[in-house]
Amino acid sequence: FKDGEQVALMAKELWETVLTDEDSAAMVRKIGLSVFTEFSDPEVNIWINADEVITGEAAKKDSMVQLKMAWETGNGLYSDTIGLTAAISSGKMKVKGPMLKLMKIVPVHKRAQTIWPDVCKKHNIQI
Repeated sequence: FKDGEQVALMAKELWETVLTDEDSAAMVRKIGLSVFTEFSDPEVNIWINADEVITGEAAKKDSMVQLKMAWETGNGLYSDTIGLTAAISSGKMKVKGPMLKLMKIVPVHKRAQTIWPDVCKKHNIQI
């Protein structure tokens, strides 16, 4: 990945695509979930709810769940080379907020994993 700007662009594209799927958006909406993720190396912030995806400084807003991890872990989660529970239990991903609500959207995360290779291909990134 070239830099944080590219990562932010690709992550935003990923989640906007995921949330165009009515089932995925409905699941996030039903739970009332909002997630703020802070990636490091490169530094990227992303905020997601059922209706909106925000990146950059504007993403630093209140959310139900806050995630913190290195981009390498985030890419691994999107690429399905690191499992969600393994990332949490190993300490590679820090979680604040109701873990049960986060786990309820695993099907949405799985949908993201099916889309991520196409996003990477579009941006000439090999995963």
